[in-house]
Amino acid sequence: MTRRGQGRETWHRLVEWDQGQTPAERLAAQILLHERFQSVDPSHPLGGPDGLKDLLSKRDDTTWVAAAYFPRGKKQFKSVRRKFTGDAQGARKHLAGGFVFLTNQEITVGQREAFQKSIPDLKLELYHLERIASILNSPTMFGTRLEFLDIEMTREEQTAIFHSRDLLLEEMRKQIEGLSTFLRQLATGDEVALNHLRTGVPLRELKEFRDTLLSMTGHMQSGYAILNFGQSPLERLRVPIQELREFAALLQGITGQSMGGGISFVIGNTPIERLKVPLSELQQFKSLLDQVLGQASGGANLLLSSVLSPQRTIGDLRVPLEEMRQFRKLLDEMGGYGMSTSGMLNLEKALNDLREYERLLDSVLLKKRLLNEQGGPSQ
Repeated sequence: MTRRGQGRETWHRLVEWDQGQTPAERLAAQILLHERFQSVDPSHPLGGPDGLKDLLSKRDDTTWVAAAYFPRGKKQFKSVRRKFTGDAQGARKHLAGGFVFLTNQEITVGQREAFQKSIPDLKLELYHLERIASILNSPTMFGTRLEFLDIEMTREEQTAIFHSRDLLLEEMRKQIEGLSTFLRQLATGDEVALNHLRTGVPLRELKEFRDTLLSMTGHMQSGYAILNFGQSPLERLRVPIQELREFAALLQGITGQSMGGGISFVIGNTPIERLKVPLSELQQFKSLLDQVLGQASGGANLLLSSVLSPQRTIGDLRVPLEEMRQFRKLLDEMGGYGMSTSGMLNLEKALNDLREYERLLDSVLLKKRLLNEQGGPSQ
């Protein structure tokens, strides 16, 4: 059998397609992969309900539904349009953003524009006879063409594929040569290469990101990173989301603001920034207890009735010390992640206040115990 030249053999074999729907859908999948569609997923090429979609795929963050229409011989445009319209409904049904229609039929420029206008809510990729033939006649698709159309390479096409390979190898050689030159310049301390490395690679941000990941996964000790082979920081990262939500609720309660079914923080008015520890009142209370124990007047004991008012007695003191220690530990563990510089300063101030708060409470408890031992009033 004499083969037609100038790409006509591919054109005619596509028009006289006699292999049915299954090979048509598989050929369509190969074309989509060549056209850089991703996650190409055929539905039921061997038969069965496909829900108005032959293939699903993704490209440019868009989900595409594809349909293949490969009848034997030329069909009237109204038949092609009816098939196009029905399959486009599948794209809408599956909430896709784009529709791909692949067919072995000739479609004029005016007909292509009419198709696009008929689905203004969808992106459209239309692979008609001429476009598919051109793709199959490109060097990278010679194998696909041989499989589905049984068309071998001519001598001219063999020359073309070798030339395409040589161009690719030359491009790879240039890239490797450029990289080698850059590495040699780095090794010799070339200032131009070093400056390019400093400005082109965000080393500081990468280091901070690495340190943050390592510390969040419990693998930062004394400023040095400890890595386990076979387990990256991302694989070890576990976010205790439930604990964080409980912590947020506790902070809201401490600062006197209800969650109200949702979190609504205003910049500059976060729970940490609203947290106020009454240090001055604690210091006054501590001073009062010092007077009770005789420490504020050179060891001379004072009568409790002359110092303590009826509204303020030792029995009124309730110290949730363990809870405060846990609270401080949580703040220490959370300190430094995802916060701006100003937020970090506010957090550090809150932590310092809490540590002072804990120290004062410890002192108060100690004095309370000493007072009870000396026969002071019971709670």
